[in-house]
Amino acid sequence: MLKQNTVFVVGAGASNEFSLPIGTELALTISEKLNVRFDDFRTKINSGDKDLFENVARGRDVTATQRAAWLIRDGIILANSIDDFLHVHRHDEEVVRYGKAAIVKCILEAERSSKLHYGQSRPGASINFRGRLSGT
Repeated sequence: MLKQNTVFVVGAGASNEFSLPIGTELALTISEKLNVRFDDFRTKINSGDKDLFENVARGRDVTATQRAAWLIRDGIILANSIDDFLHVHRHDEEVVRYGKAAIVKCILEAERSSKLHYGQSRPGASINFRGRLSGT
C-alpha cells in the first residue's frame, strides 16, 4: 500500500473513531497526569506522571512546576479546550510549557494503542481502515 513513511493527520471529528482522545477525555487524562503529589519528605512522587514532571521540571523550580501542574489540573476541566486554557494562561511560561508537554505525551500514548498504530516489528503490516491491522 504505502512504500514510504507516512503521517496521517486526523482531525478531531475522526479521532475518536481511531481510539484517540478528544475533548473531555483528553482533558481528564491530562488532569490525571498533572495531579503531581510528593511523599511527606518531597523526595518521591506518589501520583501524577513522574516522567513527565521530571522532564518538565528539569533545571527549574520544582515548586513552581508543581503549582503549574495543579493550575492546569484544576482548570482544564472547566475550559472549553486545552488550547483555550493555554491561551488564557499564555503569559505564564511554566503553565504553557507543562500544558504542551502533557498534550504531546497524552497523544503519543494514545497513538500507540490506536487503530492507526503498528510497530516496525511487524514487517508487511498495513492499516485496514475498517478497524483492524492486516498482515503480520
